[in-house]
This record gives sequence, structure tokens and C-alpha cells, in this order.
Amino acid sequence: MMDEDEVLLRAGGTVVQQVTHHAWSNRGTEPCLIAFILVDAVKP
Repeated sequence: MMDEDEVLLRAGGTVVQQVTHHAWSNRGTEPCLIAFILVDAVKP
């Protein structure tokens, strides 16, 4: 869930976030594995 939108991800899915309020929720019955990559950036 990001700001006012909700996105459904499936296996292999990708999300790119830029300054959004967010929350993660696994609504399925099986556990899931999520990898996060954080990149520090400076606005030009």
C-alpha cells in the first residue's frame, strides 16, 4: 500500500518507490520473501 494506492505483487514483481508513505501486507496463506534495496540519492 502506497499513499492512496494499493498494488498487488506476484512472484518476480518489482516496485520502485520514491518518497511515498507505504506499508507491506501478505494477505495470502503462504509466507513470502521480500528483498529491499535502498539507494541514497541527492537531488540535483
